[in-house]
Amino acid sequence: MDPETNRRRAQYSLDELQMAADDAHRLNKKVVAHANATEAIRFCVQAGIDIIAHCNWLGPAPGTIEYDAEVASMIAKQGVSIDLNIEAAITPLAEHDGWREEWVRDPIRPHTRWSLLSDLRQDGAVIYLTSDCFGPDVATFPRLLARLGKSQDVALEEIVWRSTGLPAKGLGLGDVLGTIQPGRRADLVALNYEETVDAECLLRVNRVFLEEQLAVQDGRLAPPIKRAPLPTVRP
Repeated sequence: MDPETNRRRAQYSLDELQMAADDAHRLNKKVVAHANATEAIRFCVQAGIDIIAHCNWLGPAPGTIEYDAEVASMIAKQGVSIDLNIEAAITPLAEHDGWREEWVRDPIRPHTRWSLLSDLRQDGAVIYLTSDCFGPDVATFPRLLARLGKSQDVALEEIVWRSTGLPAKGLGLGDVLGTIQPGRRADLVALNYEETVDAECLLRVNRVFLEEQLAVQDGRLAPPIKRAPLPTVRP
C-alpha cells in the first residue's frame, strides 16, 4: 500500500528482525512477518520469525521468481508457518509476479504460487489458507476455498485441514481448537452434497453450530450467543 516500498527487497535488516523476534518471544508472543521478497523470507527464517505471510519468493529484479530450496528446507525443519493468501496463490505467476528468467529446478515450471510451494507441502511445512479480505468481503472465503479446490485439484479434506487445524497449530492454539476432539472448542458446519464430495460443498451450508449452539439453519440465523475468550497464545 506504500508507493515508496520495494516489495522485492527486505524492508528490515536481519538484526532488526532478530531483535523483534527475541523480544516478542521474551513476552511469550508470536511474530508474523509480511514477506514478499526472497531476501525478506531468508531473513525471517534466520531471525526465528514464527509465521511468514504470503511467502512470494520474489527476486530483486522485476519479473523474477527466486525460489531458495535451502531456505524452504529450513522453513519446514524449524516449523515456521506460512500464511498463504488463496487468491494470490492461485493467480498465474506470469500475470502478477512475472517469469523473466529460466526455471532450472524441475522439468516443469510452476504456474502458480500454490504449485511453487509443492516441495514445502511435501516436506510437511505448516501452510494454512487465508484471505486478504476484510469487512463484508470476509464472507467470500468459502468461495476462495472452492476455487482453490477446483483450479488446483485439491481434495476437500486437505482444504478443510489447511483452513482449520493448521491455522490453529500455526497460531499456537492447536491444543484448544482447530480439530474435533473431546475437550476442545469447535464450531461445526454441516454441508449439503449430492453425488460427489468436493470443495464446491463449502458453498452449500445446511447448518452452523458455534460450539454447542445452533447458529444457522437452512440459511436462517439463530439468536446470537456469548462466547468465552480464547486463552493467551504462547510460542
